[in-house]
Amino acid sequence: MIKVDHVVLDYGLGNANSIASCLRDIGCHVIISSKFDQLRSARVIYIPGVGSFNQAMSKLHQQGLVEVLTEIKNNGQTLMVGMCLGMQLFAQSSDENTHTEGLGWIPGHVRHLKDRVSNQHTLPHIGWNTLNKQVDDGLFELVNARDSFYFDHSFHFDADEQYTCARTAYGAEFSAMVKRNNVVGFQFHPEKSQQAGKRLLIGLLNSYHIDRQPIWITNE
Repeated sequence: MIKVDHVVLDYGLGNANSIASCLRDIGCHVIISSKFDQLRSARVIYIPGVGSFNQAMSKLHQQGLVEVLTEIKNNGQTLMVGMCLGMQLFAQSSDENTHTEGLGWIPGHVRHLKDRVSNQHTLPHIGWNTLNKQVDDGLFELVNARDSFYFDHSFHFDADEQYTCARTAYGAEFSAMVKRNNVVGFQFHPEKSQQAGKRLLIGLLNSYHIDRQPIWITNE
């Protein structure tokens, strides 16, 4: 068995390769895997996602990953990181296509952005946007107020306010980052957000005291 600290979950729905490449750029030893033993040995599991909520949950159930991931999350020793749809899977449920139960790790529900934005804002929300920090957290230690991050979504995680650590405005504000103990989610794509995304991921790993090979990332 290959044992590594960083594992990008391979469940057939997501941009796992680009996430792994970004993580390698910041000094992480990372593999892409869905093997239960490798997931259980990881310090960090990254859950990507591109597509629909119900399709993603179906794939996780079919591969027996819901139970395994929940077991790993509950042990409290592994950082679980969701990106875009991967973050939305942390919710209790989603109204996308049909009402679908999520992992239920963070209280809240996934809803369509059309319920929050005006007709002047096109959907999906695609492009660069800034973060409005809601908490003073170490994971933002390398993030500047002017930093922009790349979004591509039509649905948003309407998360409980106590677990929302950053919001983004697009017509109206919505949760852009959520955090509950060892579960952290990004509505945007850090791996597509150039230097700002890499610095945010470094700050995340630093805040959880997770080792990597130090690589200089400019603070510009």
